[in-house]
Amino acid sequence: MTQILVEHQVVVPSIQILDDYEIDGVEDRDFGTLYRLWKGWNLLGTFYQDRLGNWIAQPSLSTSSQRFDTAEQAQQEIISKSGLLI
Repeated sequence: MTQILVEHQVVVPSIQILDDYEIDGVEDRDFGTLYRLWKGWNLLGTFYQDRLGNWIAQPSLSTSSQRFDTAEQAQQEIISKSGLLI
């Protein structure tokens, strides 16, 4: 399992195919750390962990969000929904 270091010294697990992707994190008043998944200049989506420990994926090309057990699953959902940007 690959891990990516993001802002604020937070380590987020990532899936193996993320070699061409970047993840950074920003502090959000409502969500805590909001992770952003990028491919080049394209923001593919965001994900964060809720208070119950679920990971919420919010792909850029979708108006819905989904809950996942792991950060890797949330990242994969964002990548699969962002095929038009890649």
